[in-house]
Amino acid sequence: AKAEKKSLEEAARELRYLWWLVLLVALGIWLVGKGLVWFLAHKATEKKVDAKAFATKFLGMTLFWFVLFITLTLVALNLFDYALFGAFALVGKTGANVIVGVLYWLLAYFVFISYALVPRNVFKQTFVLGVKHWKELIPVHIVGSLVFFVASTVPVSLVKINVYLSLAFAVFIALPAIAWTRVLWITAVQEVAKHG
Repeated sequence: AKAEKKSLEEAARELRYLWWLVLLVALGIWLVGKGLVWFLAHKATEKKVDAKAFATKFLGMTLFWFVLFITLTLVALNLFDYALFGAFALVGKTGANVIVGVLYWLLAYFVFISYALVPRNVFKQTFVLGVKHWKELIPVHIVGSLVFFVASTVPVSLVKINVYLSLAFAVFIALPAIAWTRVLWITAVQEVAKHG
């Protein structure tokens, strides 16, 4: 019994280690990949973008959003437990899925605003603009969400038909569409930022 318990503890420790390792690798890939893409989108819409200032602000914002994402994920896991077994059993699993989906969608809304503001004073303006100008920015987020949904699901579906067709769709339609949404975000946020 003691050997079994020790084995389970070692397995749990290794699983936690792997979980953190995967998160850190994902964060690294996000910083390099998304940072470069957002930088290029800013270069396409602005006259001058300081690479060092952009990298510093992007890193800070990404770490902030990463901690918030992990926190939301832990809250979501607890919510699912409560929805199935605890005080929120009335909400149920479907209700918990909807609540968590809306929370992640709102988190993404503020993430995109902040990335569209980089390298300006991001923390101060993100929430002010997001709340004050929600009527202008929520439609941008809806369009961006729909584009991302189509761009991420269609290539997966096309793999069943033809791998080359899927790859062509991803390269020639999905990636440019996602890049366009970043430019859309930047221009929309810059426009509302002019009005305070």
